[in-house]
Amino acid sequence: MTSKVFGSGMFRVVFFCYFNNLETLDGSPREVGGSFHCEGNPLISLEGAPLKVEEYFLFNKISSHYNLNAFLQEIKEDLPGLTELLLTHHFFTPQVIKEEIAKDSYFCYYVSKAWNNPPFKKKQDELTKILSQEDLQKIDAFWSIGGYL
Repeated sequence: MTSKVFGSGMFRVVFFCYFNNLETLDGSPREVGGSFHCEGNPLISLEGAPLKVEEYFLFNKISSHYNLNAFLQEIKEDLPGLTELLLTHHFFTPQVIKEEIAKDSYFCYYVSKAWNNPPFKKKQDELTKILSQEDLQKIDAFWSIGGYL
């Protein structure tokens, strides 16, 4: 990963790793005191993304505050490819996903977009154990007709 870090001390730190053909963010810093820029990469997963970013997380032409609520809002925008990418992020633990489904069963639709993607496999295995049969059937139904929605 080629990266540049600007600023130190009292200044905000901005991390750049854009246009490096990255598929994951493995090797990223654990925390960034400013913004994290990884635009222009063919990301298939946000695994390895920082645990904390003070300002903005910029990727795939998206600029989002770095927190669960902001990422939930991005998912509900339903932009192609974004949902499955975001659901691989560490914010979206199986427990968080279960809680979001409990709040609104339509979240099963969003989960269905990532369901059979390899980076989502560990979460899929865990969700299979903790979700109700009804929720699993909804995910499967949405996944089956996904191309028609």
